[in-house]
Amino acid sequence: MHLSRRTLIAGAAASALIAPAHAQLFRGKGKTPAPVSGPYGPAAEYAAARRGVSLVVMKDGQVVFENYPEPGGPEKGWELASGTKSFTGIMAAA
Repeated sequence: MHLSRRTLIAGAAASALIAPAHAQLFRGKGKTPAPVSGPYGPAAEYAAARRGVSLVVMKDGQVVFENYPEPGGPEKGWELASGTKSFTGIMAAA
């Protein structure tokens, strides 16, 4: 099966966003996330409920939605540690 470069990059980007959320599963339980309105609200609530720290949706190279539940933020870095293994190979192949 041949995957396009766009598909590979999209997969790498999705992995980059999922890895930090997955890493948060090992942290202590937090409070119930606040409701988020709009078409991406359910996705933001789903990610926040699983202690994700960021959700960014891009369409045609433009950011169309951003959500940063606590303790996330657009200026904050987040250590991925071994989570980078899931998308480093895809990025190198692209």
